[in-house]
Amino acid sequence: MKESPDIGDRITDKSAPPDEQTLRNWMGAKAFKHWADLQSWIEESYPSVFTPDWLYGGKKRGWSLRYKKTKAFCTLLPEYRMLSVLVVLGRAEREKFDERRYSWSPKLVKLYDDAHPYPDGKWLTVAVSSADDRHELIELVSMKRPPLTHLITHNSFVKFSCVSESGGEIHHALQTLPDGLDPGFAIAFARQEAAKHSD
Repeated sequence: MKESPDIGDRITDKSAPPDEQTLRNWMGAKAFKHWADLQSWIEESYPSVFTPDWLYGGKKRGWSLRYKKTKAFCTLLPEYRMLSVLVVLGRAEREKFDERRYSWSPKLVKLYDDAHPYPDGKWLTVAVSSADDRHELIELVSMKRPPLTHLITHNSFVKFSCVSESGGEIHHALQTLPDGLDPGFAIAFARQEAAKHSD
């Protein structure tokens, strides 16, 4: 019988989906932070779009957290001392990926090239172990479904991009935020603009 888990092992106790403390203990502080940051980004970028759904895949695959609307957006895989995210790229997304091939990291390009093409697309299991990994994953899933609100910050500057459900994008000029202003105000503003211009 296995005494201790190996890196990458899944949570396989099927009695109940893992709670926050279980996830934190299993994944470790660093991987759990990436998990929490990704969840926050999804909730802020796609307000009221997804209802996360815990899935149990048996003793081998264990628990995973799926984000899906009409089709799967991404699935978070809590693993021992690490986080991976499953992303399925269909025909349209594969064309977009290839158009930007030289902007992706060599690691992601290799993962993509090595993935077997199934009828519904290429299944990529992306390991997230750094902020760079997380940001690239965000770019990847944003390619599947553009965020309803996108806030890009750089020092004291903020650029608002609001994307309507139809995919039309409205760019707002760079604005300087007063010192001490809660960035939440900027997000609220972007949401208002997205709603105003949605079809």
